[in-house]
Amino acid sequence: MNKYLIDNNGCDDTTRFEIELTDEELQTILKFIKLNNKNSDYGCQPKIDIYDKYFYLDDRPVSCKWVNDEYLEGHSLLGDKENE
Repeated sequence: MNKYLIDNNGCDDTTRFEIELTDEELQTILKFIKLNNKNSDYGCQPKIDIYDKYFYLDDRPVSCKWVNDEYLEGHSLLGDKENE
């Protein structure tokens, strides 16, 4: 199991939390994120990002590196963000 940081970003607010996922659970979450972000078609609809690299600032997790980028080339699950 690995720890991840999930950001759910809307127009005026962000919900951020840490979660531990198995590789199998991660694949399910990535599939959900792809569908969610594809169907959020204007700026104020929430979009979700997931990070595997992050750090703490004032006891709060801060995002650093997208899992999405890491999985773009090696996994067809997310596809090419440019072409979505």
